[in-house]
Amino acid sequence: VCVVHTPPNFDGDLLDAHTKLWVEQVNASGLAYLTPAVLGGRWVARVSVAGLTIERADVDAVWHTMRRFAEGDGL
Repeated sequence: VCVVHTPPNFDGDLLDAHTKLWVEQVNASGLAYLTPAVLGGRWVARVSVAGLTIERADVDAVWHTMRRFAEGDGL
């Protein structure tokens, strides 16, 4: 799944910078790992959820982590 967090009035290069920083912060936290990628000429965060032991709580934890960092709350 590819996602982008778009704060109000963010577009173009500013949105790309925000997306790359967001991905870096999530990855640096060690709580989740996102893959930065370019889709349609813009940076996105790729999220892959796979594995036989993955449960709903795992997906919820990744989503919560992504939201915290996207909204600037961090750790």
